[in-house]
Amino acid sequence: MIIDLAKLQLFDIAFYQQIKPYTSGKLVVEDIPALPMAHAKLLTQLVQEHPELQPPSTEGFGTKPASPEERQLQELDEIPGLADKAQKQFDQDMKTARETPEQTRKENAEKSERVRKDKAEGLARLDDWVSQGLENTQANADIVRDWLNKNANGYLSAQNVDACILNVRASLTFRKPEPPKSAAPAPAVPPPAPPAVRLLSDGSQELPIDTVPSSRYTVAQLRDLDARQREARRKAQAGMPRGSFGTNFFEPTSKL
Repeated sequence: MIIDLAKLQLFDIAFYQQIKPYTSGKLVVEDIPALPMAHAKLLTQLVQEHPELQPPSTEGFGTKPASPEERQLQELDEIPGLADKAQKQFDQDMKTARETPEQTRKENAEKSERVRKDKAEGLARLDDWVSQGLENTQANADIVRDWLNKNANGYLSAQNVDACILNVRASLTFRKPEPPKSAAPAPAVPPPAPPAVRLLSDGSQELPIDTVPSSRYTVAQLRDLDARQREARRKAQAGMPRGSFGTNFFEPTSKL
């Protein structure tokens, strides 16, 4: 691992003050054997996350003349009290990093859950608007996204979606409502078929059974009518129970 201590001093002066006693006054080092384990891990992490802390080349370690910037940094080291102040700040930062309060972790978890819930409700509210006619197009999505970014810091929730639609409704496109479908007319009921008409022997049609006999009908019609009326009366008399107000009501029940 190679690190430019001058760059480290600019990047994090507090940490630089921590490791400076182990560097033997060098500006570019490849290894610091006596560096405590905690400092060595943090230094390795810094170099991995910030490659700019490494020198541009590995030639002439410790032999390159100090640049004006490096000389200025060396002069900063000699300012009274600067090292102590940097040390205190570094110690405070390390303590905060190591001891994150449980309450803070709980609040972060609750905030993440609230953001997730609001986002789900916001997406559901957009689906509601689509079901009410809002067209699901890229143009509409861009308008909603731009409004949320400018007016709600990009925060997606059901309340923000409603506010967005209310403010940019004129710029959005909606489906045209379909006209209500008229009910199909009921099929016409065909008229009942006329009863079949029986023809008599002389070619004339039989008369309705309630027809009053008249001379304007043929003989065959009158005979057929009389026969059918007699048959109807006979069936009516046969079906009437004894003792009711019918023909049998006047018949004696026994002989004297």
